[in-house]
Amino acid sequence: MASNKVPLKGYMDGIDISAWQDTIDITKVPCDFVIVKATEGTDYKNRYFAKHCDQAMKAGKLLGAFHCKWWRSPQ
Repeated sequence: MASNKVPLKGYMDGIDISAWQDTIDITKVPCDFVIVKATEGTDYKNRYFAKHCDQAMKAGKLLGAFHCKWWRSPQ
């Protein structure tokens, strides 16, 4: 479970990650929160999603997830 710690600096630092950061060690990233890409379009699922979420929670980071949708012009 994510921690409820609130930074005293008045703002929060965060990162967003996807499968491109498959080897990231979140414990070594000085941030308050992590947002992890979960899916894209109708058929892509980030195979590292659970790993990234587990790392973030174990490191005490606030955690979010996102879906990526690319808008395309009709042809």
